[in-house]
Amino acid sequence: MFGISIFYMFKKTFWLFIITLAIIAFSPGVMALRVEEVPTPRQTGTWVTDMANTLSPETEAKLNQMISELSRQNSCEIMVVTVPETSPYSTPKEFTTTWFNYWTIGQKGLDNGVLFMYSHGDNRIEIETGYGVTDILPDAWVVDLIKQKIRPQFNLGNYDGGTLVGTQELIAVLKTYQPHQSPNSSTTEVPFYGSNIPIITLDKKTTLLLTNTGIILSLISGVGMLLISHKLALISPQGNERIKGLDSHDKPVYYLVCLFLFSISFTAALTVDAGVIAASLAGGMNCILFYRSLNRSSIQVSTSPKLLNSRQIIYWGCSGCFYIPSIIIIIIYINLFVVPGLILALLTGGILYVPLSIIPKKMFDNKRKRRSIRPLHCAKCQQQMKQLDSISLLSHLREPESVAQNLGSVVFEGWECSRCRPKLIAQGINIRAYVVDTNKFSICPNCQELTVTSKEKITLEATELKEGSKLITDTCQCCSYGKVTEKIIPRIS
Repeated sequence: MFGISIFYMFKKTFWLFIITLAIIAFSPGVMALRVEEVPTPRQTGTWVTDMANTLSPETEAKLNQMISELSRQNSCEIMVVTVPETSPYSTPKEFTTTWFNYWTIGQKGLDNGVLFMYSHGDNRIEIETGYGVTDILPDAWVVDLIKQKIRPQFNLGNYDGGTLVGTQELIAVLKTYQPHQSPNSSTTEVPFYGSNIPIITLDKKTTLLLTNTGIILSLISGVGMLLISHKLALISPQGNERIKGLDSHDKPVYYLVCLFLFSISFTAALTVDAGVIAASLAGGMNCILFYRSLNRSSIQVSTSPKLLNSRQIIYWGCSGCFYIPSIIIIIIYINLFVVPGLILALLTGGILYVPLSIIPKKMFDNKRKRRSIRPLHCAKCQQQMKQLDSISLLSHLREPESVAQNLGSVVFEGWECSRCRPKLIAQGINIRAYVVDTNKFSICPNCQELTVTSKEKITLEATELKEGSKLITDTCQCCSYGKVTEKIIPRIS
């Protein structure tokens, strides 16, 4: 029943995810190929594309002359584009941003371009600036330029005059531009203790390509995770198997879950302009979090917790006060100088991890009745295997195995094939032993099972001047085996 409920829960979530992606993918703003209908002026070796026929040849010539002089001076670029309308995009602003990102303006690595866009049908003026010049062309200044200088001329029907005065004002400011690496550039160098560290981010076209690739990978991994988790896993109708970690037939599901978490987190981080390295770290972080959650879920709570003495409490408290601020400072420094967008990417990945990991965690939950994610079937006749209940299983376990199961170091499952069992010799059952914890328990040399527990007793406290000592007592919970070992405690540094 649990497997069926997980199937339908994942199915609903999957189709909701597909519908959401479809809405995003087919919205007008995402269909960036439509901007191809408005060619870049570079195709004609100029700076002006007047598809709305609002500018005179004299004005176009003047604009080309002024912008060419600016470009020769400090490599800044301005493109003037007019269109009849921006439909089917929701707003002229959306069209302008899409066109700017698709064709790109400015030098690669500097992002020092400006787009002057006018939609005649919408009667809308938009000015889009590259990341490299936003410090000298802030949004407030651009809005004021449009309202105070350009719009009054356009309202009078003087498109030539408005375009010229707007371009002249932009050029006057851009002449103060000093070439420097843009945060959106493909490469940059940051001084770090006398050396240069190359930082790799992406231009907008590559970012779009990777974003689409991430969406495709998330779809493939999501569908694959769903299909493989319900694919039959064949096991022998009888025998004994000892499994550390995941079942071998469940590992593909685990890898697909990691790919699913990585691709979605990576794509989301790219979408918020975090940068490729930061986005990769966000995806990797979520894979590590999922891996750690599996490890934590497989370790039982210790029945004899270790208590810290006052000296250890003070030590760990002081260490925390030092290390935690240091880690925060390091992350902030890396975010500012080494991997721009790291904090934004990690926050994005962390927020996404919570909802995205719900279903995978339930799939791998060690508290479910069946440890295997995939349904188990007989390797001989392909019939579905039946799991023995806990009482029936006990009769097939040795005493050390029963003790290990009670301790929580190993979980045993018994599986039988009703069709093949009458024909089999011996017990006719497949006993699967899932090793849960090898940290708190060790194997008894007599019982050959994880039945040995350890207790520590400090016999001499360590100080800054001398070493201490402690006794480690190993005791088998099934037989009479026991061992006492003395261990040296290093001096407190």
